[in-house]
Amino acid sequence: MAALREIGVLLALTHESIVTVKEIVVGDDFDKVFMAMDLMEMDIQQALIKSGSSPFPQAELKSMLHQILSATQHIHEKWTLHRDMKTSNILVHKSGKL
Repeated sequence: MAALREIGVLLALTHESIVTVKEIVVGDDFDKVFMAMDLMEMDIQQALIKSGSSPFPQAELKSMLHQILSATQHIHEKWTLHRDMKTSNILVHKSGKL
């Protein structure tokens, strides 16, 4: 049931830096829920590993931080908290969009 509540919250949030759910499919059992979302190639954790020892350019870091803060502000305005904000939960598109 917690998963259904989280899906409902995600469907209610519309923001350019929050992934869009395209479709939801429930399997034979209610514990099998599948979501089709926008394609994001990796998460920030993978991007950091991929970049190796070279850090992101300052302009790219500013853009990333702006997108994260903008999305966080949006969810807070909707009286929602993201309780698991970590690098593996922030998805990155090859265009630089989070």
